[in-house]
Amino acid sequence: MSKEFSTYEAKAKFSEILRMVRDGTVCTITYRGKPVAQLVPIQEEETFEDRIEKLKKEGSIRPSKINSSTLQSVESIPGALQRFLDERE
Repeated sequence: MSKEFSTYEAKAKFSEILRMVRDGTVCTITYRGKPVAQLVPIQEEETFEDRIEKLKKEGSIRPSKINSSTLQSVESIPGALQRFLDERE
């Protein structure tokens, strides 16, 4: 659902417009009949886990077939990053 307000109306009814947006209505502000701004409700941030599940359902990603417990860990070498960065200069 969308509502349209002129800049004059938006200024006069700002609190009412914010209530409408909070309740899920998209409000467009016009200047001389042309849309110049849109107030939309903020979507709740989705968690990383929710995003991963969504991508799986879309088929954009799929779980690995490799058992992660069989992977070898990489040895950490102190100062390796700094040496790498120094060599790049």
